[in-house]
Amino acid sequence: MNKLSPKQNFLIFILVTLAFWTVFGLLAYYFLASDIKRLSKEVFLKKADLLQLDYNARNIDYFREDYQKLEQDGLRLEHAVLSESETIVFIERLEQIAADHNVTQEIELFETETKKDKKSEKKGEAEEIDLAGLKPLTYRLGLAGNFFDLVRYIQALENLDNYTNLNFINLTIQEESGVLGVIEAEVYVE
Repeated sequence: MNKLSPKQNFLIFILVTLAFWTVFGLLAYYFLASDIKRLSKEVFLKKADLLQLDYNARNIDYFREDYQKLEQDGLRLEHAVLSESETIVFIERLEQIAADHNVTQEIELFETETKKDKKSEKKGEAEEIDLAGLKPLTYRLGLAGNFFDLVRYIQALENLDNYTNLNFINLTIQEESGVLGVIEAEVYVE
């Protein structure tokens, strides 16, 4: 067997050591690089969460105001549609508005058929079809009073919580009795 010289043994030792450290370095780099990528991703996500929390903290007053507005709108929406039992309460509100504004009024209520109801009757269908289970309740108001009282009356009518669809308003000036008005509108009943 051919014995290696000490120089060759030392060279082999250095090469083996370099190979060992190269393999060790590559493995360490692989595991460290994957940990660094994972940590980098976590840091990025945490930073995004912190930025969102910072934005929320800075704008909490705006969010609170928006929530209060939405809460008020939600309460108004609860009263936007009448139930059948609230029809009398609605008439009482109309009478109170007329009394508050010194307007004489006559109220006439009648239910109207929707276009879909008419179509279903033509087809011979027995079931009623209407918009989301709501039926329009049409009312006609005969009004008498002075012009400014009638204007305030109409404004109060518009400020009711009930969703109102005004069909028409007619005002006529009468010398002896002031202004006469006719309003036809619809509210919706569940």
